[in-house]
Amino acid sequence: MKKLLSLLFCLTLIFMTFVPVSAFAANESTKAAPTTSANAQSGSGEEIPELKSISFNNARILEKFSPDVKTYSIVLNDSSQQPTLKSYDIDKKGDNNVSLKIDSYLDSAGHPIGVIAELKYTFGTTVYFFNYVNAEEYGINGNNRISKVYAGDLCFVYPEINDEDTEYTLYIPSDLTEVTLTATPSDVNAVCDNPPTAIFGENQDFGTLTVTVTATDSSKREYTFKIKRLDKTSSEIKNMNSEQRVALVNSQKIYQKPAFKIALVTVAAGIIILIVFVKLLKSVTVKTSDDDEPDFFAIDTDYYNEQ
Repeated sequence: MKKLLSLLFCLTLIFMTFVPVSAFAANESTKAAPTTSANAQSGSGEEIPELKSISFNNARILEKFSPDVKTYSIVLNDSSQQPTLKSYDIDKKGDNNVSLKIDSYLDSAGHPIGVIAELKYTFGTTVYFFNYVNAEEYGINGNNRISKVYAGDLCFVYPEINDEDTEYTLYIPSDLTEVTLTATPSDVNAVCDNPPTAIFGENQDFGTLTVTVTATDSSKREYTFKIKRLDKTSSEIKNMNSEQRVALVNSQKIYQKPAFKIALVTVAAGIIILIVFVKLLKSVTVKTSDDDEPDFFAIDTDYYNEQ
């Protein structure tokens, strides 16, 4: 009897120890399996989108395009003009997050030497290079002009940057206390000496910012930007669209505009010239007496002598 009880006790201990461990292990194995399967599915079986064809304005690709080839040679019709995207065809392979980005890539001196086409999709990016065969040769020149300026999204330059004017007005919000003006030269090899950040109090005019551009032939051109405050705050200007912002600048008092100053000086000079001309004309053409007519108040000496 004791042996039977001992045997039953041992079997009970074995059962209580083995069954829970087996069940726990089986449960853990069941949980891990779907995770492994899901990872394998997300990392495989996805087809990569392909760029099937591409063409450019002002350029011709020498080789036949293939999605598997990543580098090409490209001939520019006009080496002074950069190519732009003309057409392309993408096989998305069912991926709705596909986009094509075109950009220039530059050499160490900042000159464009080719085009990069980046095909972006959900799981990565495929890059294609198009190298210029006849890139423009850059040498020493006198281009000391600026192509654009930036002083923040809330500031405006009047008139628009052009090749003739060197004096501009920089309009800023009424509550702005600092402004950083950055000018970009037309020639990438020219050196643009931008002014430091201007810091000033509210409702205080800072004065004038100066930009000097030095061309590759060492010739210089100086630009001035006179700061004027608008009658709108930063928050008010921020809520305006582009058309409203242009209208705001155009609505500034007329006497603040260069065209008005030129017209005022021109009118004043015209009036002065007209007055001088009239006086000269009178002195030459108008006479107060006739040379052949005797003076009315002249004394007749012969008459008095006879008396």
